[in-house]
Amino acid sequence: MASELGFGGLPLLVPSNTAYKYLHHTKVIDQEDVPVGASYRAKSDMEKSVRGYKEVQKGIQRRISEMEKLKTMNRIEWPIISTSGVSASKLNQSGQEHWAPMDPIFLS
Repeated sequence: MASELGFGGLPLLVPSNTAYKYLHHTKVIDQEDVPVGASYRAKSDMEKSVRGYKEVQKGIQRRISEMEKLKTMNRIEWPIISTSGVSASKLNQSGQEHWAPMDPIFLS
């Protein structure tokens, strides 16, 4: 069974029965069923035992604040700055926006 080839010529690996039990019989506990203080205890245990947990949490919080800042920046209506080189006096004349080339002879 392990000698069969899957996609890309890689061997086809089949998980064990124990792995299937863990994969398919997972149970998600509702927030109401979690005992009081269990979340805090899990967080403090993670901070004590997992290397880099605090740094990862700080990085996640920093990234969330940056994303919120970007959302507020996107809501602001910024003034449009023309970079086409056409002066405001040329824009006021109807139909004359692109008539004169950008040459010193034609600029007025």
